[in-house]
Amino acid sequence: MRFKAFVKKTILLPVYDYYKYMDKIWVGMLISGLIALVLTLIVILSRDKIYLPKLFQSFIDIQINSIAILLSFSIAVITVLVTSDSNNIIQLRKENVDTNKSKRNDIEITLFNLLMINILTIN
Repeated sequence: MRFKAFVKKTILLPVYDYYKYMDKIWVGMLISGLIALVLTLIVILSRDKIYLPKLFQSFIDIQINSIAILLSFSIAVITVLVTSDSNNIIQLRKENVDTNKSKRNDIEITLFNLLMINILTIN
């Protein structure tokens, strides 16, 4: 009986709270789980035909190249925004954010600063 209460409090309650507060997270997890299951079945059923270390090495190489390309595009976007002198960018630098969270260390955050924060945190 104690084990059941322990499992309920330490494992099931945090999992329940996580799913309760996340919107439609189960759809993403279901799709990810199905993809993982299909890939696992493919690897298991074709074990003799596929050389796994070579497959994983090529996958890692592709991932490294993809991350490098995304990083270079992110740096290019930041460079264009920082060095731009268009009327829109100048207006963004003048406009302050109208929220109660717009002050950081007694410094007003402009829309341009908010845009840069969003771009940097997404990347």
